[in-house]
Amino acid sequence: ASLPLSLSQLRTGDFEGTLHCAGPLHRPEEYDDYVAAFPETPPITYVFYYTLVASRRTPAENQAAIAAHLDTYSGIPFLGMSYTSTNLDGTSTGHDDEVAAGLFDDDIRGVARVMAEDGRPFFFRPGFEFNGAWNNYTPETYVLAFQRIHDLFEEEGADQAILWAST
Repeated sequence: ASLPLSLSQLRTGDFEGTLHCAGPLHRPEEYDDYVAAFPETPPITYVFYYTLVASRRTPAENQAAIAAHLDTYSGIPFLGMSYTSTNLDGTSTGHDDEVAAGLFDDDIRGVARVMAEDGRPFFFRPGFEFNGAWNNYTPETYVLAFQRIHDLFEEEGADQAILWAST
C-alpha cells in the first residue's frame, strides 16, 4: 500500500491537514476499535513502543515484535523508544547515561535495522516524554543519548526517520 505522504512532505511539513495517529494502549484491539470508529478519516500512523531496559523479552524478541507491527499495520510507523526502568519500590530510573555511553548500541542497531529493512518513512521518538519527572532523565545525558541513537540509526541505514522529541 502506498503511503499518504512522502518522506519529503513529512520532513518539510509540505502538506495540508493534521496528521492523525493512534496506537494501542494496552491491547491491540484498542487500535482496531479506534480505526473502526473513524472510517472516513482513519489514522495515517500507528504508534507503538520499544523499551531498551527492563523488558520481559530479549532484544531479538522485541525486534521481532516491531517487525510484526510493521507487517500488520499500514501507514506511517511511529516508534517510541523508552530507556526508563521501574524499580521494586515503584520509583523509576532513567538510563539515558547508559544509552549515551553506548551500553545499548547493539540493541539500538537491531531496531534500526528492522526499521531500515521496512523502508517506510517513520516517526521516531527516542526517550519520549523526556522531561517527565517519572523518566528521571538528565538534560545533558538525554541530549547525548538522543544524538547517539540518531547516529546509530543513520549508520544502520534507517535514514527515513523523522526524529521527534516531545515532552
